[in-house]
Amino acid sequence: MKTVSFTIENLYSPKVLLAETNFLLVYKPPKMHSAPGKGESLAEWCGVLFPEILNLRRPGNSAKSRFHDEGSHEGGLLHRLDYETHGLVLFARNQVSLNELLDEQNRGMIVKEYGALVSKTETLTPGFPPFPEPLERTIESGFRPYGPGRKEVRPADDFSGKISRSIKISKDQGKPYRTEITENRFAGANELRYFRLRIYRGFRHQIRCHLAWAGFPVLNDPLYGEMKAGKNLALRAEGIEFSCPASGEKLHCVLPALDLLDL
Repeated sequence: MKTVSFTIENLYSPKVLLAETNFLLVYKPPKMHSAPGKGESLAEWCGVLFPEILNLRRPGNSAKSRFHDEGSHEGGLLHRLDYETHGLVLFARNQVSLNELLDEQNRGMIVKEYGALVSKTETLTPGFPPFPEPLERTIESGFRPYGPGRKEVRPADDFSGKISRSIKISKDQGKPYRTEITENRFAGANELRYFRLRIYRGFRHQIRCHLAWAGFPVLNDPLYGEMKAGKNLALRAEGIEFSCPASGEKLHCVLPALDLLDL
């Protein structure tokens, strides 16, 4: 596996980190949407520089493919980051590469790594079932929508016995979504901790929800946490592993670990 490291020169500006024939690796800043439809988006920003990504469509989607024809179309975008989250995002540059990378992603072969700064809390967040303590290296659950406008999610599974059967519980191809903890260490004052995490197939707010459920909400999280330590959500997409569509070579692309100066 080939590892390629990058730095962040400006936390608040998007940047193309790697432009290969078949894919783009791009840095998304905080408070920017990944896909079109709700305001300024990374996909549209990339589309100005690389117009070919605008013509790509998911297999089986025969609708018009350009962003200005279909506001929610994602083109070559492989995965999304939350609006508040910053870090690495992968795009395909042609239809063959998009199909190959989507297949790899659907098989759970694209690994996404995140860094989070968290603080332990004993406060029971409304809507969360009891956490199966102690905290192990893996957090697993299905998810259900929660709250006004369904803006949040909560861990849910058949074992809860408290969720109405009329509420759809989302799972990862019939299995729980999994968040793996690969590093857990102290990170500065006030007993802050740095978690490095790994997911293979993600769900909306998965890491934020899972960490809050475990009693370690991400700092500055407006939905799942309370503690303030700056203005940015303390969650960074720090790494991604995938196979290059052209060569099949496995690539591991990484950013520096998140620290308090980034908030």
